[in-house]
Amino acid sequence: MDEGYHVVVLDGDNVRSGLNSDLGFSDDDRHENLRRVAHVARLFLDQGYVVLVSFISPFEADRKLAREIVGDNYFRLIYLDCPLEVCEARDLKGLYASARSAEVSDFTGITSRYELSLSPDLSVPSGKQDLIQSIALAVNFVKSTIVGLEPH
Repeated sequence: MDEGYHVVVLDGDNVRSGLNSDLGFSDDDRHENLRRVAHVARLFLDQGYVVLVSFISPFEADRKLAREIVGDNYFRLIYLDCPLEVCEARDLKGLYASARSAEVSDFTGITSRYELSLSPDLSVPSGKQDLIQSIALAVNFVKSTIVGLEPH
């Protein structure tokens, strides 16, 4: 999506490798992880960036807090609706297998709960379509939400 916008991507791997390396995966740590990320996203937004945040956010209260921090005018929640068995089949890192064998604890969907998103701005039926279709749906939605913003 190179159309003149400055875009930054914050995802679980890049944020947990530094800023949030002191956090684990307990419910409290997940809350703090997402709270920090929302504040970082807001800092980038204030500088004119389009910010894409790709995280597992298992609790509705944390999604609501992120929306409050970022601001309702900018926050858009995309819910990737994908059954657990499809997530496991697509898992390139082997994390689900590690969770099932108890090598990894507090793993969303296996040993830690996930609360369905009550009001996503977009729900992508990722488990019912291939990955390319899911990506296209999400990218088109993002493009439609930044119409009117000035590219840098």
